[in-house]
Amino acid sequence: MTEQVEVKIPFADLTEVTLQCPDCGAEISLDISKHPNVSDKCPGCAHAIDSKFDEAFSRLREWYLCLKDSSFGDKMFFRIKK
Repeated sequence: MTEQVEVKIPFADLTEVTLQCPDCGAEISLDISKHPNVSDKCPGCAHAIDSKFDEAFSRLREWYLCLKDSSFGDKMFFRIKK
């Protein structure tokens, strides 16, 4: 049985979100502190990117900006299994 390792990442350390194309594997990285226009197509193969990604990124960014300077900004973590 493989042991799973859990990594704890402070929310304030989040710098970008990366989307990987399911067809060609190309990656689009978006800076969490900025609000770029998310393309509707993969730059590698033109696979359509669901508009839900832009909505989810906008919500995550809003959450990030709201909490990063609060007293909870450095007390909130993501737990990631590796």
